[in-house]
Amino acid sequence: MTRAMVHLGANACILGRNAEKTESMAKSIATARKGAKVIGIGGADVRNIDSLEKAVEKCVKELGGIDYVMYVVSSPPTYTSTLH
Repeated sequence: MTRAMVHLGANACILGRNAEKTESMAKSIATARKGAKVIGIGGADVRNIDSLEKAVEKCVKELGGIDYVMYVVSSPPTYTSTLH
């Protein structure tokens, strides 16, 4: 789903526990559109609010904001939300 959104013009920030895999996936997703900016933040623990806050700060700093959040756990999205 992230790759499709990037293909359609979005930039993205993805989180994962494994830094190497997350950064590799970010690079792969970025190939969906010339000029796309996809940031991979590894070492993120969704169970830890401090970890999430740091990831959000980095994403906002590098992309200018967050418009949409998708939560995916090795399956189709289980939660999606637009941010206001």
